[in-house]
Amino acid sequence: MSLTPYYQDEHVTLYHGDSLELSDTWVGADALITDPPYGIRYSSCGVKWNGGKNFKRRAGGGIVSNDQTLEVRDAALAVWGEANKLDKPVAVFGTWRKPRPPQTRHRLIWHKDTNILSHMPNPFILKDEEIYVWGKGWKRERPALGSVITTHESRQALTARIGHPTPKPLDLMRTIIGRMDNDQAVIADPFSGAGSTLIAAWQLGHKVIGVELEEEYCELIAMRLEHWQRYGGEITRKYRLSKTSGDAPTETLL
Repeated sequence: MSLTPYYQDEHVTLYHGDSLELSDTWVGADALITDPPYGIRYSSCGVKWNGGKNFKRRAGGGIVSNDQTLEVRDAALAVWGEANKLDKPVAVFGTWRKPRPPQTRHRLIWHKDTNILSHMPNPFILKDEEIYVWGKGWKRERPALGSVITTHESRQALTARIGHPTPKPLDLMRTIIGRMDNDQAVIADPFSGAGSTLIAAWQLGHKVIGVELEEEYCELIAMRLEHWQRYGGEITRKYRLSKTSGDAPTETLL
């Protein structure tokens, strides 16, 4: 693990590596906004998980690393809590299917108001996720923001477009970041994923520190940032993930 940033500009610093091993790079931030693995063994678009050893995936799909238990999430939150107590704003994505962090003071609902294609014969389609909030530094305004945040962007479309299994809409991330008191706060996202927190923070004028375990997603984040900064919009290139044998998938840019 290197302390040399994978990507860096005036506002964004991104490290490639393990968020716990690189915790010194992000625990000093002014706020924590992140979507950690939370123990649901997430997979998408035909992924087959096989005991953590081998997997196959199609274009636009993938697995979430370290998503077998809550261990990584809780360890990262413990590191943050030891350094910052409850003095700074925190927003952490999660699910009702797993215990929420004990520090939670508010629960937001992310409502996905869009058609969702289900690959499983379920009687109901899950169209919401939870966001757990605590700490000082959130705006206290009237009228207060409701506990339900609705977005209209299709996750399937966004996934196919940028090549990450669990991307967050930028308007969702801007809404959360915009509720902080300090509009100059340095934001930490130690599970950067597709980079939506980093991009939204940059768009709102914040400095932000990210850590991402998977190098292919570091490359994706850098590409998204550069495209936004140069062209003012989301990337339009499609990714094609080839099927491979063994542990490492290969990726080709079209």
